[in-house]
Amino acid sequence: KLLSVGLARRFPPREPVPFTPLGGIGSDVPTLRPADKVEAISFWWPNADDEAREELRALLDNGIVTKTFHNLAFDVIVLERLFGPIHGGMVDTMLLSHARFPDVRVNLSDVAQTWLAVKPWKHDYHTRDQKHADAVEKAQTKGYKVPTWSEERVMSLLEYNAMDAATTIGIELPLVDECDREGVLEVAAIDTALAQEAYKMTVRGVLIDPEVREKVKKETEGRLVSAEERLNRLVSEGMRNPVDREAASALDALLK
Repeated sequence: KLLSVGLARRFPPREPVPFTPLGGIGSDVPTLRPADKVEAISFWWPNADDEAREELRALLDNGIVTKTFHNLAFDVIVLERLFGPIHGGMVDTMLLSHARFPDVRVNLSDVAQTWLAVKPWKHDYHTRDQKHADAVEKAQTKGYKVPTWSEERVMSLLEYNAMDAATTIGIELPLVDECDREGVLEVAAIDTALAQEAYKMTVRGVLIDPEVREKVKKETEGRLVSAEERLNRLVSEGMRNPVDREAASALDALLK
């Protein structure tokens, strides 16, 4: 269920600032993109009027405007269920981060705190929201008619979603610069294209032929049985040959 929508935009960036490493000036040094001004808003979706909904639909339908997400495969599914196909270019900051640092966590909070001077807003929000939820449950258990979403809880969620949107747009350009410098920008572009196809498959499902599936299952089971019989023969031969006894023991352990 969609409760709130967060949007952000970035104002035209200023000129990048040359980065001088400590201890000297190099001729081939990276540049630091200064913090761009970002404006973010969020609104409570159940109370959104027709004008706000139409403006959001028009924005998503605009093929000129590039849309930036953090995990577009999830966000786009939700948005397209409400508004239909999204047009225009798409950027996924999660996939940009993964392309550059494949072994590092890619959740928005961790990525944002790598590139931006931001507080751990997600942790703060979830801690706050859990307290709200516990208080509501306790009151309702005692028979009090307490709304699940109080005004305070709604405002907390709106602030959280606006922060999500602001940090997503805030990390985009630093990540693009970093990926471009390290030669992995094309990797991120390929991943993004695949992600767009993946969410389409998630929505429409994947057709499966039951007869083909059963055939593949039987063939796979047959290969597994043959492999197990061959391993058993190897183990038996190894036990009869003192030279291979250690290897046979290892194989025997794998089969158990």
